[in-house]
Amino acid sequence: TVLMSNLPLRSVPRFQHLKKMIEAGKLGEVYAFEAEYYWGRLERLTQGWRGRDATYAFYVGSAIHLVDLMVWLLGMPQSVTAVGNGICSRGSQYAGNDYVAATYGYDSGCIGRVTANAGACPPHRHDVRVYGTQGSWESDGHTVSFSDRRGPWPERPLEMNEDITCIPFFLSCIEVTQQERYTPEFDSMAVTLA
Repeated sequence: TVLMSNLPLRSVPRFQHLKKMIEAGKLGEVYAFEAEYYWGRLERLTQGWRGRDATYAFYVGSAIHLVDLMVWLLGMPQSVTAVGNGICSRGSQYAGNDYVAATYGYDSGCIGRVTANAGACPPHRHDVRVYGTQGSWESDGHTVSFSDRRGPWPERPLEMNEDITCIPFFLSCIEVTQQERYTPEFDSMAVTLA
């Protein structure tokens, strides 16, 4: 039996490159990870199946992607606190939080912050910023920037089809023929459910 989740951001080229930069020490000691998930699909909560399912938790169903990315890049955090509200979906069929902000603490002192925003007007995207003692890396869903504090912030436009690489990755995971396989995504699920 193979149990797999659809957590494909690890396969996106910009995040794979970021992981290599972190492992090579190009950012120095990472002290902060910040990510925002602009879901931009409020009607899926207020009018769709998610809102009718009393057990559906928006943060778990959306921010898990960014939490998994954080865990993949930095390892398991040791603490988490979160707060949320349901202001944007108030009065609809959905009774849960449609905005959640969570803060994750690491023994190293690094702090992770992940927000999920269903009511945001920006288009669906993942904004990610990683700050280290020697450099900063940012992606707003359209460009990637890196600064090592000695020069300007060169921006690289993302290729429009970059996120399509997620699909073959996910399909390859489904096609695994091993009898049993542990996937590290379960660590990310545990952190998100904490």
